[in-house]
Amino acid sequence: MYKYVQMLTALLTSPGVIFHEYAHKEAAESQNMKVSEVCYFQFGDPAGYVTHQSPKSYTGMFIISAAPFILNTSFAFTIFFSASAYIQSVGYASLTRVPIVLLGVLTWIGICLCLHAFPSPQDISNIRDSAKRKWSQKPFGILGTPIFLVRQFSIILSLPIILILVLLNKFRRFGSNIAFTIGVAYLAHITTQMTIIS
Repeated sequence: MYKYVQMLTALLTSPGVIFHEYAHKEAAESQNMKVSEVCYFQFGDPAGYVTHQSPKSYTGMFIISAAPFILNTSFAFTIFFSASAYIQSVGYASLTRVPIVLLGVLTWIGICLCLHAFPSPQDISNIRDSAKRKWSQKPFGILGTPIFLVRQFSIILSLPIILILVLLNKFRRFGSNIAFTIGVAYLAHITTQMTIIS
């Protein structure tokens, strides 16, 4: 029974998975990496995947791995903001059946995007391995650390973001993706109210 519930949940939230993998694909191609295989959705683990060349630069790997988080979250926020703005502009009482259905579908897509915005363990591993490779290539051993910090400043800048993504992913089993979705929706709603007031 639990297996069927999982399959149904995966199917219902599949738009988020599809967009997640699409973001990986587009980011890889933007970095001139050859994409050899794309699976936008499947039942099982992983729910989707993109096979591509491994970029030589840390920045390229970070962009490819973090693209779904940035794009899924941005599109979800835009959907929540637009839905909230429309409802506040016409009023709840003026909503007819068709707008309600459309708003419901759009809101569900926004929820799906947020639920599947987090980088997968493989994405996190790719970023970590790329950083380790750069660290191992630093000149003069431990004495080369200052040079490494200057040359690879992008790694230092991205560390707080990576830490946040790792924590969000680790606590997914406790509902961090659900809390994140609620947070994005709430932020969009508050932003809409502030925009209307101003």
